[in-house]
Amino acid sequence: MDKNSLIAYINEKFSDLNTSIANAISVLIQTPSQFAPSTDSVISFIFNTVLVTAYVLAALFFIIDLCNKTLMFETSNYEVTVKLLLRFILAKVIVENCRGIMGIIFNAFSDISTQLGGGSLSNPLGTNVAQGLIDHVNTMDGGIFGINYLAYKLELMPTMLMLWVASIIAGVIVLGRMFEIMIYTAIAPLPLSTLAGEMSHDTAKKFLQNYIAVCLQGIIIIIAFRLFGGIIVDSYSGNIGVLTYLMLVVVLCLTLFKSGTWAKQIVGIA
Repeated sequence: MDKNSLIAYINEKFSDLNTSIANAISVLIQTPSQFAPSTDSVISFIFNTVLVTAYVLAALFFIIDLCNKTLMFETSNYEVTVKLLLRFILAKVIVENCRGIMGIIFNAFSDISTQLGGGSLSNPLGTNVAQGLIDHVNTMDGGIFGINYLAYKLELMPTMLMLWVASIIAGVIVLGRMFEIMIYTAIAPLPLSTLAGEMSHDTAKKFLQNYIAVCLQGIIIIIAFRLFGGIIVDSYSGNIGVLTYLMLVVVLCLTLFKSGTWAKQIVGIA
């Protein structure tokens, strides 16, 4: 094996990973309608379909709450009755406008993701990483028939394989997150209808917390990419061990897997 082939191999693998990460980040900052415009009509259809049921549920939760208050003779106080009516009216308004409310939440997190995903993050591993390996190759003695180059390539292959796995994991998790956002948006009226009842409103609260967690997951993924790139570059000291690269890539994969759990823990639902 010759030196130029080994250098091309290194450049190709790191370039593929950088491209995959850049594509993942572009999906993280997109709205569902930007990601797949044709799904907007599907989401609207599902939303309008479940909206009717959500009205029925809101009325049911209101009646149950009213019956409970009546049995406890609390409705003799007009303030309690007014409070129940205001809760029902507020629940109806929120259910009608929940898609817009969720859009505001998503856009707020998307703005943060856009700011975090700019600049050097499009090349999250840093130019020093691939260049460091190439510099090491340039100082190597190829040996007989390039045997040393071949041995170094075999040494790099597990790390390059994990880089490929990391790019696949990133793509799957990002696409899964987008599907979650679409589904949450489509069925939002149903859980939010529980706001009409005092005893059931925790369901709506948990739904919003879960939605916020899904939005926050995108930020955690971008932070993981940025930290990964920073640690890799800082770890480079002329000839960092291939095993160190491999361990860092494994840590990145585990971080991507845990991003959803961490997001839920941050918002207090896990």
